[in-house]
Amino acid sequence: MGMVLKRCRYVVKSFKPFQIAEFADIVIDNGVVTCVGNCAYSQEFNVLECDDSIAMPGLVSMHTHALPERDYVDNSINVVKMVLEQLIRYGYTAIHIVDVDADMLEDACRIAMKIGVRISIGPIITSSKDLNKLSHLKHFKKNLYCIPSINIPSAEDVDANILTAVREFVSTYNPSIHIHITSSESIAKTLSYYRRVGSWPITALDNLGLLTKNTCIAHASWITTWEIERIRERGSCIALAPFADAMKGVHGVAHPALFDIEKICIGIDNPWHRPSPSILLDIISLQAVYSSKTWGIYPDIQQILHYATTLGYSVMGIEAGVIEPGKRADIAVLHANQHDLDKSLGGFLFRGLSNYTKYTIIEGKLVWKYLHSM
Repeated sequence: MGMVLKRCRYVVKSFKPFQIAEFADIVIDNGVVTCVGNCAYSQEFNVLECDDSIAMPGLVSMHTHALPERDYVDNSINVVKMVLEQLIRYGYTAIHIVDVDADMLEDACRIAMKIGVRISIGPIITSSKDLNKLSHLKHFKKNLYCIPSINIPSAEDVDANILTAVREFVSTYNPSIHIHITSSESIAKTLSYYRRVGSWPITALDNLGLLTKNTCIAHASWITTWEIERIRERGSCIALAPFADAMKGVHGVAHPALFDIEKICIGIDNPWHRPSPSILLDIISLQAVYSSKTWGIYPDIQQILHYATTLGYSVMGIEAGVIEPGKRADIAVLHANQHDLDKSLGGFLFRGLSNYTKYTIIEGKLVWKYLHSM
């Protein structure tokens, strides 16, 4: 059965360019948006009232540690389930998980499909003994809810021979690669790597053939302007985790040339280390870092939400992230009262993003509904 979001006060169809419709219906059939505006629809469709709300594309977290600690094993799969259920309440519809290893892949995919949330997931590679985990991806049944990936926790700590083996596997089976570049605590690790290898990490990855359109670099605080240019040329993605890096104490901030990269995404990093998974924390953190006189730029909320919606879905390879006919219906509906709506759309976005969504819809299915008045 189809679904209708009835007479939404605002529909943000995309954040870049900023396209908005007022008092518009969204009709969804077979998981796909079929109409935005004044729409006709079957009386059999499930109608959700949206006149006090704003509908926007669902959020993507492209860097998510689902487990409290790296070596956490107790009841792990139920913890992953709890994290996924929490994230959909805040409007997340697609999530890349970096710390669920090969032995949990099938269970994690089963849970994601049951909840109805999209995940990108795969084995963790740190040493030669981990290479046998890649066999789990050979027969990985990719679907709209479970997308294969390879996770490398630290480009600086993994031997070049191992990275070469990963490249050879990727050239055959074509999963995406998610690689940590040194986080924000200190530049010492990056400098040590340079002294040992004779090049910066991004350059080394490129020389190994691992800097491709299917590569996503996480954190990337300690990278040079010419490394940023190399990432841009290769069409790779950078997954920023603004709030997480701010909490660690940012001693390294990538040059504003970073924002010339075509594919930037946002990740919540570790939901256990923050008061809530609300993307509002990441928006404020990113604006605070780059609004100083030193940088002279100020990424606005629309630009950041573009990273967290359209670009996130582009990296995952799913036809969603905008609300328009023909696109998959992954939608977050934010709740606010009429006074907030009339006063300021920007203020409403901030207020709406800080709370649970009213509805979260993935593949045209209602996976979360807020049952109490705000």
